[in-house]
Amino acid sequence: MTAWWDDSPLPPPGAFDDLCAAAGGGVRAGECRRATGGARALFSTRAFARDDVVFREIPALLVQDPRNVASARACARCHALLDETPTPTACAQGCGVTYCDERCASEHFSSGGHRIACVGPLESYSHPVAALKLACAKDDDGDGLLALLTETVARCVARAEEDAAEEDGREPPGEGGGGFLRRAGAHWFVRGPSSLPAARLESYATLVSDALDAAARDGTCAEDAKRAVLGGDATRAVSELVGLLSRNQLSVVVAANKPAAAAAAAAAAAAAPSSPSSDPPPPAAYDGVGVFPLVCLMNHSCEPCAEVSFEDAGAGRGGVRAVVRAKRAIAPGDELTHAYVDVDADVSARAAALAGFGFKCVCARCARARGGGERG
Repeated sequence: MTAWWDDSPLPPPGAFDDLCAAAGGGVRAGECRRATGGARALFSTRAFARDDVVFREIPALLVQDPRNVASARACARCHALLDETPTPTACAQGCGVTYCDERCASEHFSSGGHRIACVGPLESYSHPVAALKLACAKDDDGDGLLALLTETVARCVARAEEDAAEEDGREPPGEGGGGFLRRAGAHWFVRGPSSLPAARLESYATLVSDALDAAARDGTCAEDAKRAVLGGDATRAVSELVGLLSRNQLSVVVAANKPAAAAAAAAAAAAAPSSPSSDPPPPAAYDGVGVFPLVCLMNHSCEPCAEVSFEDAGAGRGGVRAVVRAKRAIAPGDELTHAYVDVDADVSARAAALAGFGFKCVCARCARARGGGERG
């Protein structure tokens, strides 16, 4: 069977229609006017004034930074903050992961693949699944990529099992070898290998492959599903997934909303206004990495017309969402852009930072700087 990475072209712009409608219908996907080769872009369908919300979007993939879990409890499925939830639902296997409710716990355990990556039943970190989760927690490279990769692979394996069950072991028609990618929300941008160093990719592939081998032996995943995702070349499969994630992942930070704690801190401050210790500490924040398909369609500009932030919609209301707001007036048909790098840096620093994304910026600001010797 052809590997999924060999027959999974980029979805056509029309494939995003349902996502655009779910985001309010104010945007549409299309081909980038400034590029060749079918590059994608996102366009407005109506006028927006400065500071208007253009759209909101829930993530296709999202994981919390393991180092952030202690300071900001969040649902492991929808990522709604749980600071005001006195008794959140816990993983039944005792791994310590928490959820909004039983629905989120059940979905994450089954289709979300948590049963494959859960360390609750394991007795030692020498077990390959536990070793993988420990490596995610250490995050030696500080980018959260391994944790996002682990979540993605576990979800893909779980969805591959569902595909096989629904099709009675037959490959789903019209999906090639990558139907599980679509069902896992990971198919939007699969294209080409990763640019990460070979040693790092091989390390990731070994950790993931060993964990899935152990999960198959333990009966928490099917051998056929593992083979569908990794094929016969685990390093190549991991490289393709890392290529997707590393090019499209966003750093997701949400300020915690603690009204009760804030009120208590204010009361304490009023009781002892002269005490430096009475100042309430800043609220904890959710910190993670995720992939948002519509946001990822937005191309970079050093003079962006929009900016992206993140909010907690709350349990049962979508959890963490991306919020795209207009930085200036936007007309119908305008391409929506945001900044991938610090636009306050000069043109050379921006170019160096953007090289990591694999392109040279051709926005009007950079063109002016290069042509006139401006700092840009």
